[in-house]
Amino acid sequence: MSQQPPSESQTASISGRKLVHMVLGPLALVAFVVIVLVWKFPELNFLEITEGLLFGVCFAVFGLYLAVTFLTWRCPNCRTFLGKDWDPRSCPSCGVRFTNAAHPR
Repeated sequence: MSQQPPSESQTASISGRKLVHMVLGPLALVAFVVIVLVWKFPELNFLEITEGLLFGVCFAVFGLYLAVTFLTWRCPNCRTFLGKDWDPRSCPSCGVRFTNAAHPR
């Protein structure tokens, strides 16, 4: 299944994908910080939640973020992973241009 190269006017939106990352990214970061703080300073666990449950939930949130990243951070045209670039202007594989508020035409 070969994708045709996009025409000059072909564009796609990735704003929904970016929104998912803007919501889940900070949650994953907070989960990581909670894990480190409770591990280093057990007295910070003021809710008296068992460490196993706390760590399990935090790792689940972080794992969910990683899974969503690898499943959704793809080109809408060719489904190629977009890589590490937070705000790509075009797909590195097929060349389709992305439209969003950060990059007006």
